[in-house]
Amino acid sequence: MGYHDTDKVLETKIYRKSDKYKEGKPLVLRNCVGLAAGFDKHGESIVPLLAAGFGFVEVGSITPLPQDGNARPRVFRLEEDEGVINRYGFNSVGGRVGKGNIISGLMERERKMKELDVDAGVLGINLGKNKLSAVAVSDYLTGIQNFSQSYMPDNRTGEYIVINVSSPNTPGLRGLQEKGKLESLLKACVDGVKKYNEKKEPPLLFVKIAPDLTEAELKDVASVIMESGIDGVIVSNTTNSRPDSLLSQNKGEKGGLSGKPVKELSTSVIRSMYRHTGGSVPIIGVGGISSAEDAYEKIQAGAVAVQLYSSLTYKGLGVVGDIKQGLKGLLRADGYANIGEAVGKKQD
Repeated sequence: MGYHDTDKVLETKIYRKSDKYKEGKPLVLRNCVGLAAGFDKHGESIVPLLAAGFGFVEVGSITPLPQDGNARPRVFRLEEDEGVINRYGFNSVGGRVGKGNIISGLMERERKMKELDVDAGVLGINLGKNKLSAVAVSDYLTGIQNFSQSYMPDNRTGEYIVINVSSPNTPGLRGLQEKGKLESLLKACVDGVKKYNEKKEPPLLFVKIAPDLTEAELKDVASVIMESGIDGVIVSNTTNSRPDSLLSQNKGEKGGLSGKPVKELSTSVIRSMYRHTGGSVPIIGVGGISSAEDAYEKIQAGAVAVQLYSSLTYKGLGVVGDIKQGLKGLLRADGYANIGEAVGKKQD
């Protein structure tokens, strides 16, 4: 279920915001199941992960300068809850080493595409800020420049870039989701992508948000996103909340909670974001997906594609094929010919 899984039922197309009438070339995901950022933080395993069956792989978060992140231990399993708490704190090899890894991965992907005559999948690059940086926008613009076509061999880079303003483990980061700050940041990032990617169609630009925003805050974020010109939103990052249902003795650890315990919360935020944007902004849904039913729930809430990570901890890479196969059955059972027909169909 790797490179050769080309069933059009799961194919997803994401158009650039600037392509108002869909005349431009869209970003095509060969299947709608992707790997969330955090698994391959440094971009070291791009092609093997794509070969495992993901339609797209998102690496990072990568910060401009190398940093160690928070002290160990910093990741904790919640076995009874099928969850994970992490407080990594953007541990990163930095832009220079990360760039070298990604260049190698892109070259290997190109070889595979020619060798096997297949679509080898899509690469996303998730950007973070350094903990001690005083001006966040400078870090994100440095990342955009570092991974832009103008600064990469043969003008080749990832197909999309993510501005991560929602990790709970970097002090002050989530404050960037405040309306005024987010407006300034996203405007600068949109301008940066245009400036440094003049050779051909630039990578798409997404922003990744937290699941802990209030409804009023989500409405503000949706408004900023629609006006900013960015191409999509990833919903959502880990949560600071702790459901009363948690059983594991590790539930009190500080950090972001992911996995099954965050599933309902992230789906609720997807539904809100879809409603506040009127379905006009592509949403990638992530949070607690461990089955085809979980993925389908997020698609019907408004996601055009989904990502997983924590479920790999408990089910291994085999879950990727299981989710794709199950999704096909669920779509066909409901009379849908493809993912696009099911997006946003359940808003209650």
